Amino acid sequence: MMRLQRLDIENFRGIREMRIGLHRRLNVFAGKNGIGKTTILNALGRTIQIAGMNHTTGNERKDLESRTIITPHYIRFGAEQGRIHLQFLFRGKLVRTTTSSKPEEMDSDLITHFHEAGIRIPYHAFLEDRSTLTGTYMPDERTQNLISGLKILIW
Repeated sequence: MMRLQRLDIENFRGIREMRIGLHRRLNVFAGKNGIGKTTILNALGRTIQIAGMNHTTGNERKDLESRTIITPHYIRFGAEQGRIHLQFLFRGKLVRTTTSSKPEEMDSDLITHFHEAGIRIPYHAFLEDRSTLTGTYMPDERTQNLISGLKILIW
């Protein structure tokens, strides 16, 4: 089971800085239009997707990065970069994920806690020539179960 604990947002859309401690059972985001409710949910979705980043390679990883990176359009006006951190418990382990406007800062430590779940591919392997890691990584059954557990929560 996954339990969200904390979401930190910096310079993402209209939010300059926000720290949210998430309750283990229920969280309600209410307010007037334009206050940032959808922005919070968008930030949460991006950082949950990043959790699976180190379990993907090649085109799948490139697609994941392009969906979750904070593009200039989403960086708060006047700021140089945007960043979102998520902390959650997954199967009893504390996991941290980060998405950013800087690709080298995008990361997930999920693989640190679940070594059997796949291979860790450092960011520098994807600089410039992304064709170096083409093909498909076929995870074993344990890995598929772990990733499936995350995907259920994402979708």
